[in-house]
Amino acid sequence: MSHTRHLKYTDIQELHKSVVLLFNLVYIFAYISRLAIEKYVLRADDGERGILVLTILALVLNLPEICRLFLNRSRPACIIWLLLTAYSLANSMLMGFTAPNGTFVFIRTNFTEPLAFLMVATCMMRKHRQKTLVVMLSSFLFFVIIGTINIDWRTNAYGRFLNQDMGNVLPLYAVPTTLIASILRHEETIKKSYVPILLIAVIPILLGATRKAFAAVLVIFVSYLLCHSDKKRSSNIILLAIMLYLTYIGVTHILEHTLIGERFASTFRHDAVSYPLFDNPFVNRIANGLVGDRAVMYYKGTLLFAQHPINGIGLQNYGETTGDYYLIHSEYIVQLCENGIIGFALLSAFIGVVLYGLTKTTTRHDSWGIVLGGFLSILIINFTAWTYNTTFAMVVYAIVLSTIYPNTKTIQIAENDSDS
Repeated sequence: MSHTRHLKYTDIQELHKSVVLLFNLVYIFAYISRLAIEKYVLRADDGERGILVLTILALVLNLPEICRLFLNRSRPACIIWLLLTAYSLANSMLMGFTAPNGTFVFIRTNFTEPLAFLMVATCMMRKHRQKTLVVMLSSFLFFVIIGTINIDWRTNAYGRFLNQDMGNVLPLYAVPTTLIASILRHEETIKKSYVPILLIAVIPILLGATRKAFAAVLVIFVSYLLCHSDKKRSSNIILLAIMLYLTYIGVTHILEHTLIGERFASTFRHDAVSYPLFDNPFVNRIANGLVGDRAVMYYKGTLLFAQHPINGIGLQNYGETTGDYYLIHSEYIVQLCENGIIGFALLSAFIGVVLYGLTKTTTRHDSWGIVLGGFLSILIINFTAWTYNTTFAMVVYAIVLSTIYPNTKTIQIAENDSDS
């Protein structure tokens, strides 16, 4: 007599969870490495359409979990980011925009796709943290390796080998690569592969001589060293001091023997172009030296903010207004100039809530210090780059939000019940 097992509702639920998990991991890998896939695996048009379809499906499949996380009153950082995105989109539509590819592409690339990825990645890491981090790391390594291999070595700008299709994007991908690898190493998911991964991440920075990425990676690595060491044991304190000293030697060597050091030094030379950021000549020279050619964007952006202080001129309208070819290379000036006081206030509120949340998560997550270093690295990059629609920043924000708002709640035990 045969026993037939009937399909239960719980079996369907488990199958649905497994399918959604697999799809989300594929979506995250494809989204992070999309530039490499579009350029070197698929045609650009096919890749863009594929990401759009995956994004729509990801939103539909994860909508219940997204609503529970991002629309919960106890999730202030999530709500503030939603408000900033909604306001930026509404303000851009109100002020008009100068994106050459049309309304649909402008909204998709600057708002819906980055926001959808942030939501899905955050929810995934709250339930499947290690799996998601491993997939993210694999995607970043795939992107960095493919991008580095395909650099056109015949062309360079002042010794900087830049692929014209990748630009400065490739070096910036070293930031989340270092962050995720440091978290996984701290959690002992990876061990011996940690150092090779760091070397792979640093290679694009050296090739592109990208100062902001170099500084950001250094902040994350130091955060990892401080977080990974057990300060209660004297031997580990000695080991930490040795590691910090070796890090100092390595940084000094890079600054003295690579183009990054030359780029840092050249910005402080007497013959550097100076823009009137401050009235004091000495202070003005230091400020110009720190930001280099970004100073003119800061100066013009500040003037535009003074003319349109409330809601700015609308995202990506800086070039049309000033006649400059480049976008503003500062997230803070972007918000001031293009989104006005409202956008800048929302960004400042998001940063404040995140920093407050991270300082309160010492008992919730063991690697909170590394996550804090990752968030601080984005704040550094924000001085010389825009991040409101960039993949590498969305990855860091997703890690931060999943750390502040973990999936498991802390159970408070009353003193009267603790002994029972």
